[in-house]
Amino acid sequence: MAETEIQYSESREEDEFCAVVEKIWVVFRYCMRAKRMLSELDQEPFIVELDLREDGGRIQNVLIDLVGRNTVPQIFVNGKHIGGSDDLRASISSGQLQKLLSTG
Repeated sequence: MAETEIQYSESREEDEFCAVVEKIWVVFRYCMRAKRMLSELDQEPFIVELDLREDGGRIQNVLIDLVGRNTVPQIFVNGKHIGGSDDLRASISSGQLQKLLSTG
């Protein structure tokens, strides 16, 4: 893995309030669920659609190294990894996501 790939991923994570990384053709339903949950909170995430990018495979490899998961979506809020759509739902239910959003 190239150092620039990690820097790219980390810089996007830091610069954007929220990122939903998705690969539509693999788990479209989970990506759509995550988008819907964020929309219901009036949040517009920065979305990286891996299947629409030439470097999508490299970005997914970086995500595997960063978070230890190869599934999508992977959600980051204010530089903190939340997890997938089930983790996002749990974070919303517990109020943790709202706390992260208010401190960012």
